Amino acid sequence: MWEPAIFKTSNSRILDYQEKLADSVLSQLRYEKKYVLTKDILLYEQFLTAKGIPQILSELLLIVDTPEKKDSLSKVKIHYQRFNH
Repeated sequence: MWEPAIFKTSNSRILDYQEKLADSVLSQLRYEKKYVLTKDILLYEQFLTAKGIPQILSELLLIVDTPEKKDSLSKVKIHYQRFNH
């Protein structure tokens, strides 16, 4: 099925953000687990700096193309913020 170039660009950007989001979540989890095991303050600091997730979600909200996607991402962002505070 043919798809206009603008949609391919938008979908491609969304997939790029999806990858960034997955990497950030996994990074945060790795540092969290290492900190819990070692109680090394440097690992805790790395855990805190790995939190690029709200920024990624905010950027995604700017490029998604349907109200459903915006609603879902907004909910994810709110739940993530509640979880981390």
